[in-house]
Amino acid sequence: MVRDNSLWCDIPPVGCESQSTTKRPKPNESMGSANAHININLDDEDININLDRDGPRIFYEPDRPTRKGKRSAASSSSHEELIQQMAEFNSFNKEGSQQRFCLREEKLRVLQEEKDARIQLMRRQQQALDEQQKVVDLEFMMKDHTIYQEPMLQLILDRKREIAARWG
Repeated sequence: MVRDNSLWCDIPPVGCESQSTTKRPKPNESMGSANAHININLDDEDININLDRDGPRIFYEPDRPTRKGKRSAASSSSHEELIQQMAEFNSFNKEGSQQRFCLREEKLRVLQEEKDARIQLMRRQQQALDEQQKVVDLEFMMKDHTIYQEPMLQLILDRKREIAARWG
């Protein structure tokens, strides 16, 4: 039943008298023919206008894409949302930068403490070396050097003067 309904029958294209199964034109027809037959029926009975309460429907073409500078303005709610998102982003960045700053300060503090500890260790080691040298020098001062002859005795006396000047 549906196959025989008039809604499902083929409609010939405008400007053609008969249906053709091929897409190629017949050799005796030319595309630019001056005697093309057009079957268009413009009876008033065939035109259906759907009337609503407000009158006939008018269809507008969809908005064309606009150029970059011609975009429509955003609504105030989306603008406020954007401002809120930017404020959240800025606060997040501020918190992150504060955390990085605190971590950097902590790292610098730890490095400074390590440096101070190394300096104190070096000072203690130097003091220990100085104490050992003082003990060696005092032993040299107490030793009897009368057994040495003149050229060597002169060097020993010079060394004793240096030790006395150094340790007072």
